[in-house]
Amino acid sequence: MRKVFLIIVSVFCIAAGINSETYDLGTILIHDTAWHNAEVITKQEIRENNFQTVQEALEAIPGIYFSIGSKGEASIYIRGIDRSRIKVLIDGAPVNDSYYGTIDMDQFPIDNIAKIEVFRGLNASTFGGNAMGGVIKITTDRPKNKLTFLLQGDRSGGSKIYSSFSLKRKIFFLSGSLTDYYSPGFILPGSFQPTSNEGGLYRENSAFEKINYLVKSGLEFNDNNYICFSYNVISNYKELPAHTDAERSYTKFFRDPRYWRFPEWQQNTLSLNAQALINDKVKFRISASYNDIYNGLEMSLDPDFQDIGEYDVFDDTVFNLSTSLEGLYFLKYKVGVNFEQRTHMKEENAYFYNEYEVSEISSEYSDLLIELEKAFSLFILNFQLSGSSFACDLYDMNRFNYTFMAEASPLERLRVQLQMGNKINFPALNQLNELANDTLEPEFSDQIDLSISYSTSFAELTVAYFINRVEGLINRDGKGEPYYNINDSTFSGFEGSVGVKFWKLKLTSNIESVKAVNDSQEGTPGDYIYELPAIPAYKVFNKLSFGIDRLILSLEINTTGQVYEYDSDDERITNPGYTLVNLNSSYKLRNDFRAFLRFNNLLDAEYYNEIGFVQAGRGFIFGMEYTIN
Repeated sequence: MRKVFLIIVSVFCIAAGINSETYDLGTILIHDTAWHNAEVITKQEIRENNFQTVQEALEAIPGIYFSIGSKGEASIYIRGIDRSRIKVLIDGAPVNDSYYGTIDMDQFPIDNIAKIEVFRGLNASTFGGNAMGGVIKITTDRPKNKLTFLLQGDRSGGSKIYSSFSLKRKIFFLSGSLTDYYSPGFILPGSFQPTSNEGGLYRENSAFEKINYLVKSGLEFNDNNYICFSYNVISNYKELPAHTDAERSYTKFFRDPRYWRFPEWQQNTLSLNAQALINDKVKFRISASYNDIYNGLEMSLDPDFQDIGEYDVFDDTVFNLSTSLEGLYFLKYKVGVNFEQRTHMKEENAYFYNEYEVSEISSEYSDLLIELEKAFSLFILNFQLSGSSFACDLYDMNRFNYTFMAEASPLERLRVQLQMGNKINFPALNQLNELANDTLEPEFSDQIDLSISYSTSFAELTVAYFINRVEGLINRDGKGEPYYNINDSTFSGFEGSVGVKFWKLKLTSNIESVKAVNDSQEGTPGDYIYELPAIPAYKVFNKLSFGIDRLILSLEINTTGQVYEYDSDDERITNPGYTLVNLNSSYKLRNDFRAFLRFNNLLDAEYYNEIGFVQAGRGFIFGMEYTIN
C-alpha cells in the first residue's frame, strides 16, 4: 500500500500545484491550505462561550473524544487514536510527558490562549514523529497594549482570578499573565445514590487548584523579522475521588476504594521563537524549547490521606530544537531539521508492596523535513490538482512520511477533497525502558481521508470518511510482558457537519462515529482491539446561537452514545449513553466591560465514564471581565 501511495504521489507531484499561505505552527512548519483538515478555535469563541478548560473548547470538534483516565486526567482521542500518539504544542514547545507520551488536556489554563488549532488526519506528517493521531497547537496571546482583569465564581464555591498586561514600545514588546483557578469540588447530580465513600452535596475528594504564570518578551522589527522569549509555569493541585461502583471499575487500580491526589504537579516551559527574512526569496526560522514536568502522586485508602499508601515522583524533560529554511528557486521549497531529546526520572515508594525504583532513560532522534511545492496549478476539465508534500525521517531510512492532497470542484459550490499519506509514531520512553531487547520499532500508519462539502450564502454541509491503517501498533499481551510491535489495526469512521445562518441565529450540528478492527493474525498477543474502549458508539453535537447588539446566547445539546470498556479481566463493560444540555450567555455593558453566565448540565443528568467516576451535576459560573486598551 505504501509503494502504491509513493507512485501516485510521485506522478501527481509533477502536475500538482499549491496556492497557500505559510504559518509557523511550532516545531515544524506546515501549510495552512484548504485541504488540511484543520479546525481553529479563536480567542473570541473562547470568550463568547465562556469555556473554562481546553477540553470544553475541543468538545464540539468532530473526531475528538475525551475520557477520564485512571488518575483523573482528561484523556484525548482523535479519530480513535489515543493521547500518547497525539502531539500537543504550546507556543511551539511539545508538552507531552516523556515517559508515557500522554497529556492531560484539563491542566492548561485557557484565559491567556489566543487560539487553538486542531490538525486531524494527515497533517502530522509535516510535524515530525509522535503525531499519528493529530496535533493540538495552542498559541498564547501576543502583546497588544492592554490590561485585562477577570473575576468569576461558581455554584461549588470555586473562584477564578485572571489578570494580564501587555505593552509594545517601538520594536520592544512585553506581556505577562496570572491565573488562579480554585474549586472545592464539583456538585453531585441530584439523582446520584451515594455509596459508602460518598455523602453530602460535593463529590468526595474532588478539589483542585490551577495556578499559571506566563511572561513573553522580545523584539519585533516587522512582520517578517522578530525574536520572542517566553516562560510559562503551570502548577496544579488535584484530588481524585474513589470509584463509585467496584464492579464497573478497573480492579487493578481499585482493589480497595482508593483516593488519589497530586499534591505537587508543575510544568515549566522556556521557549524561543525567531524569524529572519534573509532576502526577498529566502526566510529562516528557528524554535527552541525546554520543558520540565515535575509530578508527585499520593494514594490512600481514606479521603483525608491519614495513611498514605503510595507516593510517586516523576521528573520528565523535553528539549526541542527546530530550524527551517524556505524560499523560491524554480520551485517553492522548505527544508527543516527537528531535534528532540527526552529524559525521565522516576522515584517510587510503594509502601503497600515494599517496592522502590529509580530509573533514568533517554532517547534521541532527528527528523529531516523536505517539502516541494509547484508554483502553478493545473486545471483539467475543471478538476484542480493542488498540493503535494514529502517528509523523510532519519530514524529509519527505509521508511518515508508523505502526504498527497487533491481537490476537485465539479460544481461552483461543491468541493471534493482527497488526502492520502503515511505517518510515523516513535515509542514512548516507558516502552523503550521495558524492552528485553532493542527490537521495538516505530509505529506506522497509512491514511485516506475523503471529504465532500457544499456551501451557500447561508448554509454549509461537510461529510468526511477516513480510513487509518496502523502497522506495528505497540502494545502488550496483557500479562506484564515487555512491549511489542504486535498489532495491525484499522480505524475508520465518518464525520458530518451542518452549519446554518439565518438573521441573528446560527445553528451548528455535528454527527460522528468511529470503529476499529484488529488486522493482526489470530492468536497474536494484543488481538483484542475489535471495539474502541473509551470511544462512544456515536456522538452528536448541536449548538444554537443568537447574537444581537451586545448580547450573545447559546444552547448546546450534546448526545453521547454508549461507551465500551474492559476491566482487568478483559470483561467488557458497557456504559449507557447520555445527553447534556448547556446554556451560555455573554453581555457587553461596554466595549471594554462584559458580564457572563454559563449553566452546565442544565437537566442535572447523571452519567458515568468508562471507569465508573460519576460526573458533575448541574452547575453554573458567573463573572465579569474588564479590559483597558
